[in-house]
Amino acid sequence: MTPKSITPSNHSTNGRIEIVDSLRGLAALAVCWFHFTYCERDWLGTNWLIEFSGYGRLGVEIFFVISGFVIPYALARSDYKIARYGKFLLKRIVRIDPPYLASIALSIVIGYGLMLTSKSYANRPPIHSLAQLAAHFGYLNTFFQYEWINPVYWSLALEFQYYLLIGLCFPLLNSNSKRVRVFTCVGLSLLSAIPGASFVFSWLPLFLLGFITFYKRTNRISTITYVFCATALCFVVQYVFHELPVVIASLATAVAIAFVNYSVGPLRRLGTISYSLYLVHYPIGKFLLSAAKHFELSSSLRWLAVFATIAVSLLASWLMYRLVEGPAQIWASWIRYVRKRPTHQAVTVIPLQP
Repeated sequence: MTPKSITPSNHSTNGRIEIVDSLRGLAALAVCWFHFTYCERDWLGTNWLIEFSGYGRLGVEIFFVISGFVIPYALARSDYKIARYGKFLLKRIVRIDPPYLASIALSIVIGYGLMLTSKSYANRPPIHSLAQLAAHFGYLNTFFQYEWINPVYWSLALEFQYYLLIGLCFPLLNSNSKRVRVFTCVGLSLLSAIPGASFVFSWLPLFLLGFITFYKRTNRISTITYVFCATALCFVVQYVFHELPVVIASLATAVAIAFVNYSVGPLRRLGTISYSLYLVHYPIGKFLLSAAKHFELSSSLRWLAVFATIAVSLLASWLMYRLVEGPAQIWASWIRYVRKRPTHQAVTVIPLQP
């Protein structure tokens, strides 16, 4: 089977794997819950629910597995070639940067709001240097020792490094030669031994779990081969992270994408705004929960404040999607790898629906 003739095993009529949207929604909500509960445990109090909420951080690992699947799946469907590397990066930048930049502006505004309203921030005005702000444009803050304006941006930096890498390696990973594909996957797995959490290499086993799921979904490998490869990568994940929960969450995500052919309605809709939710929930949560701490609230009212903060974050995410992320998706779709050839017919041509 050639890369040009991939055939997804099960998908919707437009080629979209619907379970992916549900998983995105679950991951975004998990990270949001983690920041609003586990990170506020000194205020909410320690109990079994708070301790369990600590696993919400695994939403980031889930996102990495999803990206490991989604990007090659999209590249294969668009017949990507290395000559189109520049357009691939441009499409990704146009797709992800407008909401990212909007969230930076939101974080700055909320930061100054915190300075004016919270005693705990009175001695820490959010003064940002031009160099720090400029580093955000290339996701370079970590490399230049600058603090992120929004702490969740660290994962976006790793995602962008993954885009840079997958655009270069995809022709090898999608080669007609099984030997080339195997050696490339093994080589990328070995790169995970390179130290440094700020580099994508340490996180590659998670992305590769998504990539071999792409092989399975497009019938490039058998189920037995998929199980063998996924098991091997789980050992690598355990070796790199030394955390069984990371192994379980990443493997469950990959298996769900590989074999589940339906989605959960509310989570699917949440998945649509998941990127916006990931971007805006932290500054909004910090502001609202900081305001709630000005009052002497009972335990029940503190939890009510958490749920109210989640509701406000969801509303803000929906607005971000409607005003910024949705249009950015449209702009990115205008960037095509191959120009459509113009028709020179004298009659009016009615284009067929995709």
